[in-house]
Amino acid sequence: MFTGIRSLLLASLPLVVLGSPKHTMPSGSFFQLYAYGDAFGGLPLFYAGGLAYVGDPTLSNSSEAAVVSFSTNSSNQFTGNPNTTNVSTSPTWSNVTLFVPATATDDGRIGFLPNNYDQGNSTVTTSGFAFYGSTAMLIGSDGSISTAFCGMEVEEGVYQLFWNETDGTKPLTLRSVAPSNPSSKRH
Repeated sequence: MFTGIRSLLLASLPLVVLGSPKHTMPSGSFFQLYAYGDAFGGLPLFYAGGLAYVGDPTLSNSSEAAVVSFSTNSSNQFTGNPNTTNVSTSPTWSNVTLFVPATATDDGRIGFLPNNYDQGNSTVTTSGFAFYGSTAMLIGSDGSISTAFCGMEVEEGVYQLFWNETDGTKPLTLRSVAPSNPSSKRH
């Protein structure tokens, strides 16, 4: 009898986990995203030249580089503005929308578009972002869940973000939780 109940509980576990409601940040809440993985110890996501990177923005060649402070909207988009706490000059970009490339696109780079620029643009996906706990994910129109974020080192301490790219990249997870030990961010 006990074995039968145990088997039933174990068999239903995937349904409980997959059937759990996703978590979305309350509208108006601000958050940052941090990269975690084998080569990533909580590197912050930053904007540089319209593209998404993780690492130390001061190591970027872009004068517009800054950590992104995100908020969400009713379309499940991540809208970003510069966090100007630790920058010497104030970036000129604001209200940019995070995108990942559409599945039919050869360019795997993740970046940012000006607000509402994606209207009629079939090469990028800007909506469907959500959280499972503190982990960022993309929910497809068919209900599929993807977390295909990865990074390619472009200089020491800076990784360019890609979506579903395997050549020369390392998989990573984007989370809204800052590292507990800031000195461990660089790996």
